[in-house]
Amino acid sequence: MPGYTPVGTPHHQAKSPNETTRADYNRMHFDTAMGGKQEPGKNGKERRSGDVFGDLLGSQGYQFASKKESGPRTINEMRKEDIAKDMDPEKLKILEWTEGKTHNIRALLCSMHTILWEDCKWKPVEMHQLITPSDVKKAYRRACLAVHPDKV
Repeated sequence: MPGYTPVGTPHHQAKSPNETTRADYNRMHFDTAMGGKQEPGKNGKERRSGDVFGDLLGSQGYQFASKKESGPRTINEMRKEDIAKDMDPEKLKILEWTEGKTHNIRALLCSMHTILWEDCKWKPVEMHQLITPSDVKKAYRRACLAVHPDKV
């Protein structure tokens, strides 16, 4: 029987080829990951804080200090804070300049312009100018002349 379908099965009808079907990308077919719908204006771009426990337990009355506010995290940072309390700012600036470059004369010479005073006659040197040991020696001697108290 051509038009007969058993009860409970859907009756499908073929569409003619000249009817164009378009995909339905309506937003109502796509729910958020939580299963609910988003509020208009949120656009799913709300900012979340990095403090998970503060978010969870903050409403219960618990208060957590963030790691950034709790002070230094390493022994080296605590040592630097103790030194910074009693030291001259210029000496502290020099210590920060030499940190990580103690055995690298080329890096010290290249970054020397960052700690010198304004009227100093030192011309900055780039790393590509300090390839050979003789170039390093010349730059070192020029640096000594630039900062020597009797030569200034």
